Amino acid sequence: MIIYFNTYIAYSIFYWNFFELLMMYSDIYFNIIYYSVLRMIRIASNGTDFFIKRL
Repeated sequence: MIIYFNTYIAYSIFYWNFFELLMMYSDIYFNIIYYSVLRMIRIASNGTDFFIKRL
């Protein structure tokens, strides 16, 4: 019973760390997507400003 409980604690800690790693990687991917979209929007707005200034 004690051995089973210890293995359960070890598995729960392992799965919690796996969940935290998953959250961290999803956060990193979200930041990459978010900043790439922001950069595309900024490049597009700079292009339109450049186009309007040329007009």
